[in-house]
Amino acid sequence: MVVLSNKLPSRNADVLLVRSVTRVDESLLKNSKVGFVGSATSGIDHIDTDYLKKSNISFAHAPGSNARSVAEYVLSSLFATAEYNGFDLTQKTDGHHWVWAGRLQGAAFFGSARRAHAC
Repeated sequence: MVVLSNKLPSRNADVLLVRSVTRVDESLLKNSKVGFVGSATSGIDHIDTDYLKKSNISFAHAPGSNARSVAEYVLSSLFATAEYNGFDLTQKTDGHHWVWAGRLQGAAFFGSARRAHAC
């Protein structure tokens, strides 16, 4: 069951799948049969993890799941900006280090950069 509001359509659901717009806390889950909450997001600020633990409700989310998409967006934006402004990215050295930081490193280096270069 996917909930797009802060109200459960059914108290008989065993599993609750949400996005970041749904606050998952006691007010949503009280008196429900939910035993698992899954969030299709990397962040968990909308999830009351303490309540889930206290209520023995399992939880999973998707940290880093959009890293490749972010890397692809950043690289395509760089290529589009270079084309629009008429400059060659291979001649630029400043400001590129942030693209390769954190979880984006693997996605950008092994996925997007190779594919973008082939275009």
